[in-house]
Amino acid sequence: MTIPFVLCVLMSTVLAAQNTFTLYAYGTNISGSQVFYSQGIAQIGDVRYANSSNVSNVYFYEESGKFIANPNITSTTASLKASESNTTWTDLSFYIPKSSGQPLGFTTNINSAEVTTGSWHFYGEYAFIENSAGQLESHFFAQPTDVDGVYNILWSLSDQAQLASPEIKSISIRTIPPASG
Repeated sequence: MTIPFVLCVLMSTVLAAQNTFTLYAYGTNISGSQVFYSQGIAQIGDVRYANSSNVSNVYFYEESGKFIANPNITSTTASLKASESNTTWTDLSFYIPKSSGQPLGFTTNINSAEVTTGSWHFYGEYAFIENSAGQLESHFFAQPTDVDGVYNILWSLSDQAQLASPEIKSISIRTIPPASG
């Protein structure tokens, strides 16, 4: 009987040491939409409406400048959707594509030539990525999907691409949940 208690204490200690957090998007008509996992792609909105068989809310922890994601199925909404999907993945790195206009996502391949997984930073509650010149950047955009209220998170659209696609909106990524009520 004491072994499960000890394991719970150890797990609580590990989780507390990791300082877990959730990420939310804010922008025009997007007021604190939670970042979630959908088939390896980062999306925002209500996870219940995601058009995917492998979807889950996520929580993150920071490790050596990388944001590491794990499925978060503790909420009623997330548990309902997760029970219908495959949430067997763990410890995926949150990445930014090296090509502009592509979606952010989650990977185990941190050495891919097509993505960068670090170095993430917070300035207050805002998430930024450090570029090769040591400058913090936040070029996040919300691209509507075919599901109302669900968006892909894109990286670094050119001015021309923004003009050609006015439905794509600039967003910030933060750790502050939306105000309730």
